[in-house]
Amino acid sequence: QNAELAREGLRVLGIAYRRTQGEEAHWEQGMVFLGLAAMRDSARAEAKQAIATCRQAGIKPVMIT
Repeated sequence: QNAELAREGLRVLGIAYRRTQGEEAHWEQGMVFLGLAAMRDSARAEAKQAIATCRQAGIKPVMIT
């Protein structure tokens, strides 16, 4: 499911929990998986103009998220 959501351009977070009693060395063990949350992370409105400006200047823009 994670891969499918990511292919659609969504940011995916896995959500889990476990009860604790103070700080523990291996807090990530024994967690109960609750599910995935997918969010759309659209480019900023000014990104289109910034990309156009780069291309006009001979710069090949690469977007990394």
